[in-house]
Amino acid sequence: MKFNRIDWSRIFFNTYFEKRSIGHFFVNFNRIFVIHIALYYFYTDYNSPVIYKVQGRDSQAMKWSATALGEATATIIMIIATLFEFSYIPTTWNNTSHLACRLLFLVVKLALTCGPTFYISIVESNGTGGSLLLILGIVQFFISVIATVLFAIVPSGHMFGDRVRGKSRKYLASQTFTASYPPLDKKTRMVSILATTPTIEGGILRPNSIWTMPSGRPKTQG
Repeated sequence: MKFNRIDWSRIFFNTYFEKRSIGHFFVNFNRIFVIHIALYYFYTDYNSPVIYKVQGRDSQAMKWSATALGEATATIIMIIATLFEFSYIPTTWNNTSHLACRLLFLVVKLALTCGPTFYISIVESNGTGGSLLLILGIVQFFISVIATVLFAIVPSGHMFGDRVRGKSRKYLASQTFTASYPPLDKKTRMVSILATTPTIEGGILRPNSIWTMPSGRPKTQG
């Protein structure tokens, strides 16, 4: 037995620092926040046209573009979660580079999401808007919806690849135990999706449509 010749520090190492703090809410439940907060913003902004009126007049381009900023709230949540995650994992090159790429991508995505809204608002204020601005606002909106859905479905740790499920033997223990999940066949996965759909529709979509209705239809006196 040659246990005295084993370099134990290279065999056992921390892959995650367990800390009880408010940051865990963002790191572990960031997709839940994205689903609720971003979706609520989409509904609220769409039903609040008085907020994005341009010089007292309605603007369809601004309506589409301002509603698309719901994805900006989702991106901000993902950025906060990524910043907190830096304190929960060892600062090795593999971990840090992975998080740095994700953070850079999210910052660029936030700029690309907010940029068209600033451009549309400036052009509309000058009174030189046209059909091109409307097309830009519509494209911005649908790209934002797609990005929000991806943020809500794809785990943040799987962006730019999953470092734990790579070919490196360094994470073999995690692949075998903590990161090992039983695969779902197509039938079971479809049943799971069908069971979740009514919950989303009844617990998220319908309440948001009711809560934000007064913003778009204010009560009149008398």
